[in-house]
Amino acid sequence: MGKGFAMRLMHLGYTVYSVGETITPAVDKGDIYFSISSSGESDNVVVNTKKAKNKDCHVIVVTSKEISTLAALAEKVLIVPGTTKGDDGEQTKSVQLLSSLFDQSLHIVLDALCLMLSYKNNISNSEATSKHW
Repeated sequence: MGKGFAMRLMHLGYTVYSVGETITPAVDKGDIYFSISSSGESDNVVVNTKKAKNKDCHVIVVTSKEISTLAALAEKVLIVPGTTKGDDGEQTKSVQLLSSLFDQSLHIVLDALCLMLSYKNNISNSEATSKHW
């Protein structure tokens, strides 16, 4: 999960961890596990998502590929259209290199998700700001 997204969720009062950080505890049954991969095939993301699924986590995936290994593992899939590194020819949706379009679109989508959560949980900008260090 992108660190910016994780930080915004923390400012909204959620407890958030990122895989690979030294303070991250093991996932447990019922945890929400959020995976992001433009192709839906990133090896480390797929491996970690399988581990989370095997521990009965709720898996949410964000990808640009509805048909992918990662999407098949998810309870919920959020499709963010965008070119990925492996796209060629007619698959290419942007003149931007690699997955830049996906990355930019992802940032906007995740920011909108945080805004929706702030409305749902009645968190004001000043309250979120007070949790910012």
